[in-house]
Amino acid sequence: MIPHWIRQVFSIAVLLLLCRSMATAQEVNKQSTKDVQAQPSSTEATTLPEMVVTEQPAHSYTVKETTTATKTETPIMETPATIQIVPQSVMHDQQAYRLQDVMKNVPGVQTYHAYGGDHENFVVRGFLQSTVNYRNGIRIPMTKFDLANVEQVEVLKGASAMLYGFSDAGGIISIITKEPSSTPAYSLEQRFGSYDFYRTEASATGPVSQQYGLNFRADLSYLNTGSFREFMGNERIFFAPSLSWQPAVNTRFSLTYEHFDEDNAYDYGIPAFGDQLAQVPRSRSFVGRDLRNSTINDLIDFRIDHRFTDHINLNAGTVASHYDKDWEAIYTGAVNEDPASPTKRLGDTTRFYWFSPEKATTLTAWINGIFDFETYGVKHKVLLGGEYYFSDFGYTVANDTVDTINIFDAKVPTIPDAEINRYRNLPPDYNISTDTSSQAIYLQDQMTFWKKVHLVGGFRHDWVKRDQNLSWWDDPATVEIEGKDSRSDTYLSPRVGLLYQPVPWLSVFGSF
Repeated sequence: MIPHWIRQVFSIAVLLLLCRSMATAQEVNKQSTKDVQAQPSSTEATTLPEMVVTEQPAHSYTVKETTTATKTETPIMETPATIQIVPQSVMHDQQAYRLQDVMKNVPGVQTYHAYGGDHENFVVRGFLQSTVNYRNGIRIPMTKFDLANVEQVEVLKGASAMLYGFSDAGGIISIITKEPSSTPAYSLEQRFGSYDFYRTEASATGPVSQQYGLNFRADLSYLNTGSFREFMGNERIFFAPSLSWQPAVNTRFSLTYEHFDEDNAYDYGIPAFGDQLAQVPRSRSFVGRDLRNSTINDLIDFRIDHRFTDHINLNAGTVASHYDKDWEAIYTGAVNEDPASPTKRLGDTTRFYWFSPEKATTLTAWINGIFDFETYGVKHKVLLGGEYYFSDFGYTVANDTVDTINIFDAKVPTIPDAEINRYRNLPPDYNISTDTSSQAIYLQDQMTFWKKVHLVGGFRHDWVKRDQNLSWWDDPATVEIEGKDSRSDTYLSPRVGLLYQPVPWLSVFGSF
């Protein structure tokens, strides 16, 4: 459950932001009134001069550059890779609040219902992703995202091991977050929808000290929604403050903290019966009561960018995240389809409980050097970088049968509170812990010939180690170590891409 005091703090923060926004609007309105009153009245017709608009819209659906495909700022039309970007303007106009809402705009990407709908998993180019997404190009496993502080979402399709190491074969999805601005801006948005849907978003950004180049940003969101499914719902609070400091023209530091707190229900869905879904009301849930999974994510991101000259740039940083989750799930097994069964009715199924606390801690540190130069008429943009990654993931599980129900009965039996409390206090059946560490170096050269031909080549070398332990409890007093596995791997990932741009609006490329 989300504590009551957090809701109070959130409400006060939104109220203060609204008051400041209203005060700013009133000052502007007063000044506008004075300006209007100062104008002399006239009954004569006035012909205004002709105005020609030459600039693009302030909130375009088109993004011209990407960093996900090359880890450098490169025009999309000069990038020999398949990448699609969904900007903030699209997300706002579509009122997207989940990553799966954003992915509807990307061809070749489908949402996959995994873990009872708790994790947002996707199938990219036919390959099912793991529970890993990227934030500003950095791997963040198990972490859930809110779109309140997201500037855009970039999808890089195809193999990406040369830049990101061990990653999903279909591609990667990278969340690009908003940054503090020196221009003051405030916003407050309230949404209402079906099934008791409520979402509040608030943001503020501006200078803390213009003299010292210190800017801030704060994004908040609150979500509370029901569902057409029985006992299902979701409540979430998200808060992301950030600071940026630019002590000199060529140097910038940034620090961001994100807190994500969510309670949601595990929805196993409607079971299959024969070659189709069982013919029961789509609103029916076989959980039989209100249960919630609790998820808390905390993340800290520190970055530094420094430009030594017009041709040499350095960026480095570290991201630490902690994921803490308590699963409380009731799910069903296979449904009996044999009308001649002597022990079961047609439609009988077994309900199981799965109560499991799990934790994950991740640390990533990286450094990139970018060098721009020209040799013999060929322009080069060289990326040289290194990365360190560590992840500690573990969980314990209490898992057994609850009872037998029939999916065609008009009422799903309710599991008593006493039984749920007993599940919560049961000793675990087993425990799994996994430690993963990796180090990597990578080199990439982006070459431009005759302004129309772009060649990208590079490699990445990874050293990866994984240690896994499995403990099995035969009874509460005995712990039996079932297995321990340790594995180390090293591999080289090359990359070559060639692009030809005969006209500004057309590019043809191939890559390996």
